[in-house]
Amino acid sequence: MTTKHYDAQSLLNSQPEIVTVIDPADYAVQFQNATAFKKLGDLSGRRCYEGIAKCPAPCSFCKMPETLATGRSQSNEVPLPNDQFLLVQWSCAPTDDGPVHIIETITDVTERKRLERSSRQALKMDALTRLAGGVVQDLNNLLTVLHGHTHALLEESSRADEPTIRLHAIRDACDRAAMLAHKLTAFTHHQASNPGLLNLSEAVSRLRPPIDAMAQRYQATVTWRLPSDPGLIIGEQRQIERIVLALVHNACEAMPGGGSITVSVHAVVMTQELALAQGVPAGPYIEMTVADTGQGMMPDILERLFEPFFTTKPGGEAGLSLAMVYGVVRQYGGYVTATSTVGKGSVFHVAFPQCPPLVASAPDAIHEATGSSETPEILVVEDDEDVRRIVGDVLRHGGFNVHEAGDGIEALELLHGASISFVVTDMVMPRMTGLQLIERVEHLYPSIPVLLMTAFAGEGLMGTLPHVTMLAKPFKPGDLLAAVHKILTR
Repeated sequence: MTTKHYDAQSLLNSQPEIVTVIDPADYAVQFQNATAFKKLGDLSGRRCYEGIAKCPAPCSFCKMPETLATGRSQSNEVPLPNDQFLLVQWSCAPTDDGPVHIIETITDVTERKRLERSSRQALKMDALTRLAGGVVQDLNNLLTVLHGHTHALLEESSRADEPTIRLHAIRDACDRAAMLAHKLTAFTHHQASNPGLLNLSEAVSRLRPPIDAMAQRYQATVTWRLPSDPGLIIGEQRQIERIVLALVHNACEAMPGGGSITVSVHAVVMTQELALAQGVPAGPYIEMTVADTGQGMMPDILERLFEPFFTTKPGGEAGLSLAMVYGVVRQYGGYVTATSTVGKGSVFHVAFPQCPPLVASAPDAIHEATGSSETPEILVVEDDEDVRRIVGDVLRHGGFNVHEAGDGIEALELLHGASISFVVTDMVMPRMTGLQLIERVEHLYPSIPVLLMTAFAGEGLMGTLPHVTMLAKPFKPGDLLAAVHKILTR
């Protein structure tokens, strides 16, 4: 076996970190690698604290003496202005002539710290979400009881005496509490919505007139950067509008003396590392950013920004607008983050998973494969109205003719009178399950294929239904179209 000999200087020069060799007797730099030379200039013979840290004396965070005394490597994380962090490591390096030198390695760990902070924030927000969900449920139950008894007592009383006046005050307080519970519901990701396929630029663009008017009242200007076709997302127009209005309003309030706001939409790709930190899948997203030139925020405020009821406004006004933003975005599988620099402004990033391009070419491919010129008629059977609507929207956008049914009984009635060529059904439904519907379809209409949507498509279920194609929830629009296309072109 041939032993290779490596030149130590070449190895150090290949490192992306800043590496220096220091004489601990006088802190003089004896060697620096190529990265150190590029970022810090020539340090030869200079004291490390002068050339690297720009300090007149050894740095307070320096652990070079401990490294020499113990002979063990030491490290220290050093915070810098603007939320930057460095990891400095010291190791002993014996030399041929006897004296021990110190190898100092400096690594920029700012991005790692931000990822760790994002991960901790995501875990904390998830715990708060679960807690808020339970609180809202109990609160709504209590308010229902209070409403019922108050209403009954008011029905029994026709007098305008003091007890009746107090009952009216209790009822009004219940109404306000119900409104607060409704706002908090948005944070728990369980707010009712009517989602559909949206072009985020178009959804945001509808708000230009009212937002420009709002900014003018705050002596601010708004710059819009909205590409015509950034890609499609799943969302609801009304909720998108509430998000944009909340973020722009916050930006205006952060600039009491006026300033500039930039609202932009663009496509981004979430890497695996960033996705793990945010608790979302990696892949393509459509991101909206709202940037301002306002006062900015300290890191401790930034970390609590999306918590319900957290506010920095005078008087302790309930801070639910950003909690609502967080809840709605997470409801659709997206993420929301904020960055800020004191005195320079803040940037909010709101991103939704991008739907794959959906074009009306699927039926054309099916026509070619089957030799038929008719567009397939698809029946979607799903008891959840929101899911049924979005599945229907995806298939219609893919060029299919779509019929919808709320359960298996309704589906059989439609099958009897329509020319259905394909059935997409949910598994768990009232009155008739998806499995029962499949049995009836196979018996009455054996030529019609079925796609079963289910969250329980495990090996046990697959073993009982080897002839049925399953699509596991949750799925992407492209997965649905691909499954339908595959079955129809068999």
